[in-house]
Amino acid sequence: MLKEVKESPFRSTKITITYGPSIADYNILKECFKAGADILRYNFSHGNESEFGEVVEKVERIERELKRYIPILADLQGPKFRVDILDLPYRDIETGDFVKIYFKDVKVSGSIYIDYEDLGKSLKRGNKIYIEDGKIRLTVEEINENYVKCKVVKGGRVLKKKGINFPDVALKLPSLTEKDKKDVKSALKFRVDYFCLSFVRNKKDVEELKNICEDVKVVSKIEKPQALSNIEGIIDISDGIMVARGDLGIEVEIEKIGIIQKEIIRKCRRRRKPVIIATQMLESMINSLIPTRAEATDITNGVLDGADSLMLSGETSVGKYPVETIKVMDRIIGFSQRYEDRRKYISTFHPVELVETISHSAALAMSDLKIEKCVIFTISGNTASVISHFHPYAEIFAFSPDPRVCREINLFYGVRSFYLPIFKNSDEMIKSGLDILLGEGLLKKGDRIIILCGNVENLSVTNIMRIAEI
Repeated sequence: MLKEVKESPFRSTKITITYGPSIADYNILKECFKAGADILRYNFSHGNESEFGEVVEKVERIERELKRYIPILADLQGPKFRVDILDLPYRDIETGDFVKIYFKDVKVSGSIYIDYEDLGKSLKRGNKIYIEDGKIRLTVEEINENYVKCKVVKGGRVLKKKGINFPDVALKLPSLTEKDKKDVKSALKFRVDYFCLSFVRNKKDVEELKNICEDVKVVSKIEKPQALSNIEGIIDISDGIMVARGDLGIEVEIEKIGIIQKEIIRKCRRRRKPVIIATQMLESMINSLIPTRAEATDITNGVLDGADSLMLSGETSVGKYPVETIKVMDRIIGFSQRYEDRRKYISTFHPVELVETISHSAALAMSDLKIEKCVIFTISGNTASVISHFHPYAEIFAFSPDPRVCREINLFYGVRSFYLPIFKNSDEMIKSGLDILLGEGLLKKGDRIIILCGNVENLSVTNIMRIAEI
């Protein structure tokens, strides 16, 4: 029997949606954000500069109409191989048969090939090859000058442009490809709040992107075994982490995925880095109005584990019911977060900086005094990051004079951002912020709130905590 827990008037875990044909219409895209979406992911694997510019225009229009900030994640493709078939749209292969995978000098119609001339140097007999997330599985039997001969372990229809993985092979490829570099330049012509770097293996991969992305934040996607061996260094240098369970579930044994997810979230929480859980959260809703019980449980586990955001991929990009899917995720998150053990984030944290000490005290006060509103004033967004880390059972209203910061911090658990110019007097700044919240109906007379800000001499340093009643 479920213990009765007070219903929360707000949802803290964010919903990230993926742009695609299903939500390309402006009105549908707007309905997605009205239904509960918080963040938009644009996948450059299927996009281009022109379309990205149009997407940014749509998002900024929605921001104005809904009076909110929406972070845009530009997801870079990385060294993702895709199969091609000469002259044909597909080819059927049978279990037990042998098939050739060409990597150069392909000439025969119907031949399967990939664009990687050094493939033969990287493979050896017995290596596995997976096509379309493992739906089709091959084993390398023989390596030749132009192709590898494989035995079909699990057959099916091979479609053009589907992904191909080599789970037990460490291919010598850069994490940031020439296409990625071009896409970074394209995104920077418009507006981007986070870049998502695919197939990260170590912190050097992240450093390479940070050297060219003009201070835009970087989310590292964990989907390679090598990344798991270097996870602490990757988390430290990244501005956020995405547990990309699609490719990770192919590259790593499937029975390990759940524990890996929990461990990555735990490490991110310890280092105060936001974490996104991605792939197959509501996969069945691409074609159905009703999710599976396993999917509902998956979302609940993501919430209880402490993720900042849960992501929808094909569900919104190509699914039949994008708006309905978002509403389902919103409901499951809203109910699940009532049962999150928030005290664990407070009790296990040991502050070492002034802002951490102030925020830790604020989180304790909110928990002990049942305060459900926290108002912070931040220039860099750091205070929002710290207070979000504690997962307080409170709405976090964050004011910043920098619109870019307003968008960045809207990725964080529980944070809702607002623009507010810098004031010479901190009392005037606080009054102006509270007036905005009262005008929006987010505060009312009698509410008890926690206020975090800096003093008039140095507004960039959070050194004031105030408990007030409206």
